[in-house]
Amino acid sequence: MSEREVARKAFGTKLKRGEVYVARLTNITPPELSRDDIDVTDHDSPDGFREFVPGLKQSGEVPLEGNLIPTDSTQTGLLAAVDIDEPEEWTIEFPTIPKLYIRFFGYVKSFAIAEAPVEGVMKFTATIKATGKPIIETDTSAGLTDLALKDNGNTIDLKPEFSGPGEYFADAGEATSVKVTPTGASHNITVNGSTVQSGSPSGAINLTPDAVTVIAVKAWEEGKAPVTYVIKVYAEEGGV
Repeated sequence: MSEREVARKAFGTKLKRGEVYVARLTNITPPELSRDDIDVTDHDSPDGFREFVPGLKQSGEVPLEGNLIPTDSTQTGLLAAVDIDEPEEWTIEFPTIPKLYIRFFGYVKSFAIAEAPVEGVMKFTATIKATGKPIIETDTSAGLTDLALKDNGNTIDLKPEFSGPGEYFADAGEATSVKVTPTGASHNITVNGSTVQSGSPSGAINLTPDAVTVIAVKAWEEGKAPVTYVIKVYAEEGGV
């Protein structure tokens, strides 16, 4: 049974303005992708119902809340940024494994010192207006530097020539089995689910005559998303 995926804690989420993290944030709301509606209703619209087509897309706003530290330059910088007329680069960094990032451009639309209750913490709020399309991505492993397929020590050519993650094809002739040698320093590697050390051959993988055998290779660095390679191997009828 495969391991069940569980929800991730939000604690530890960070916001970066350029290359500097904004300190003491307590809530970060990511951009919300949405589309405008264009009303195309006319006198001939069926049954008196309004009709719409999708309009332009937008990323919305990014509201922030945090514990106010008046001497912190990353917070006072948000106030100063209200006077900046050009969008800046922002990154929301989530504490997942692998890490998830939302990168976007935007400008500080508002900054306010929040209410000061008798019993409570001094807080601030700010709003960033996102502009353009945000990019959502994860930390991805560097991947393998080499991937070799062999039959009794003889190299079988991959087509196309190995160049990175993707799908490859190989003609094994009358071979009845092959071994895969993946190379990727500091990577965990599996071949059809079995662990293989970098630079070492896998166990023998049996081939079905006159058929295609699919071999899946996965490689990943700790804390980063895996990369996958698929080798489709054809074996001719008549192997011994």
